[in-house]
Order: sequence, then structure tokens, then C-alpha cells
Amino acid sequence: MGHIELWPEGEYYLQIPKHFFEDSEYRSLSVHAKLLYGILLDRMHLSCKNEWFDEHGEIFIYYSVQNVAKTLGCCKEKAIKTLRELENVNLITRIKKGQGRQDMIYVHSFKRITKPILGWGFKFG
Repeated sequence: MGHIELWPEGEYYLQIPKHFFEDSEYRSLSVHAKLLYGILLDRMHLSCKNEWFDEHGEIFIYYSVQNVAKTLGCCKEKAIKTLRELENVNLITRIKKGQGRQDMIYVHSFKRITKPILGWGFKFG
């Protein structure tokens, strides 16, 4: 057997915060919710690169319920339930844009604030 390279070239990984496994407030989140949060964090980097900022200079992502279902390999109802789990513990805020349009999602930090992650002092615009 060969050895495992720590960071093989061309492979990318999601980061899932340890808080989900160490903090009693988040331990009860489903595995789908924990994974989705990691996916949303990853997409925030793309939004930053694309300079998707709102009128207040806060970064957001576009991600539809259908995309969540496809990414997680689940049905639409499970995708909605998973998004609500993250909303219920204030890890995301969804702004619904209407029929057929993707939701705007603000991804929050673990600190008990309602500002998006880049609101930690990183404002753009």
C-alpha cells in the first residue's frame, strides 16, 4: 500500500468547524446540516472572489434549495429541513428572492452575533 499525501495536487477539501462536535449547542445538528455549513463556507470564498457584496458591503451567496438537494444527494424536503436547521441556530440567514430564483444566503460565525462572517471587520464596498 502506498502512503496518503496530505494535500494531493488538484484535490480540494471542505472544512467543517470543530464547534459542531465540541459545543453542546451544535452537537445535535444533523450530519447533513454540518456538511451543508462546510459547503456554504466554501461557496463564500467564491462569492468573495466574484465580489458579491450587498449594499452594506456584506458578502452573501446564491444557493437554491434545488442546489442544496443535488449537492447533498437528498430530496427537496430534506434540503429545506437542513437549511432550517442552520437558520434555527443562527448560522445562516436566507433571503428568499421569489419563485424560481435562488435564495441569498448570509453565512454567520459561531459567535452569538447576527452579522455574516466577513462582518468580523472585513467590509467591502
